[in-house]
Amino acid sequence: MKSIQSMKKSIQKGFTLIELMIVVAIIGILAAIAIPAYQDYIARAQVSEGMATASAIKTSITEFYQAQGVYPGVGIYDVTAVPAGRYTQSAVHDNAGIITVTLINGAPVSAPVQNYQFTLSPGLDANNNIVRWTCVNVGGLIKYLPSGCQN
Repeated sequence: MKSIQSMKKSIQKGFTLIELMIVVAIIGILAAIAIPAYQDYIARAQVSEGMATASAIKTSITEFYQAQGVYPGVGIYDVTAVPAGRYTQSAVHDNAGIITVTLINGAPVSAPVQNYQFTLSPGLDANNNIVRWTCVNVGGLIKYLPSGCQN
């Protein structure tokens, strides 16, 4: 006759269906929370590329203004190569030094930020020096701008 211990070993050889369903439900709940957060992270990273593209223009405009006392003419420092980056369509400036960055309207840009635009405006101090750049969101989705621009 078999002992009770050997019978217990032969009965329990794997997970029950209920246990597996609980694990699948937990994984589903975690995925439902993580996927939207990850998509927001991707969109913010793509907008950050536009900010990096604008940084070169910011430096050029600042140096020109410090040397000449006026803003450069329209389009002198524009980045309009098609595309200007992996996610950036263009980064252009006007004769007031305001830079407008536009993301690509299509893949590989995430849907929430396709054709997304924001501007960077120079701010002067009392001595007419550019001391800051103010971000303005054109599309209303401020959560995708870098944290330094979310005033």
